Amino acid sequence: MGWILFGKIGIVRWRGKKMAEMVTIFANGKARQVRSSQTVSEMIRDMKLAPSSVLVERNGEALLRHEWAESKVEHGDRLEIVRVVAGG
Repeated sequence: MGWILFGKIGIVRWRGKKMAEMVTIFANGKARQVRSSQTVSEMIRDMKLAPSSVLVERNGEALLRHEWAESKVEHGDRLEIVRVVAGG
């Protein structure tokens, strides 16, 4: 028996032991399963993005970088993550 994900707001189990509750969010329009306790800051890190080079909008509102660490993702959140590029 391996990993099992139950439902939309799921519980991941490994060999019958509860590992983490998962929620579905949408990042740049694509569904993504993340831990229910995950913050925006952790998600950016997990995506291997440099925090200084991205902007994040959550459910239509821009998040300031200092808000990322306290902003936990919730089921159904819609995040737009935009990479900032310098140019001329």
